[in-house]
Amino acid sequence: MSFKEPIPTFPALVRWVTIRNFLKFFERVVKENPGKKVSIITHSFGGWIVENALPSILKRTPLHSIVYVHCPISAHIEQGFYYSWLKEGQINSLHSWSSHKDFVIGQMAIPPFGQNGYWGYLRSDVVTDRLKPAERPYPDINLFNHQTLEKHLGIIENLDEYGPKLLENLVS
Repeated sequence: MSFKEPIPTFPALVRWVTIRNFLKFFERVVKENPGKKVSIITHSFGGWIVENALPSILKRTPLHSIVYVHCPISAHIEQGFYYSWLKEGQINSLHSWSSHKDFVIGQMAIPPFGQNGYWGYLRSDVVTDRLKPAERPYPDINLFNHQTLEKHLGIIENLDEYGPKLLENLVS
């Protein structure tokens, strides 16, 4: 018996199924809301799912905003497609909420996961970004860092305080 593709390991299979299910959900939301601007807000592993679904999403639907809250995605914008997606208008704005007090992302996120939820978006040539990321590291695109002092669930547990700010990011 031969396979064209290797059989994925259990964790890889779970990630693949989760991404596929998210894409089905996303397609249903877009279909039920024709002509509406679409934004996504996601926390933790949900950010990794969204990031991996974006190539499929952006083939059909431009996004107004994406708000990542403490997510295990790459902190290096130059290593992915975000810069070009923002520059080309496929994504209007991208927000990262991060904290150096996020132990889950800072200490436990190992490849294939990144540490954006700890660092925010970093410019590879600016060492001081690791101390405090620039609020708007690239002035030519709508990419924003929001640094807090919250632990991994802090923003989610304090939606009375953070909710209005997150909603503002979705419509900006």
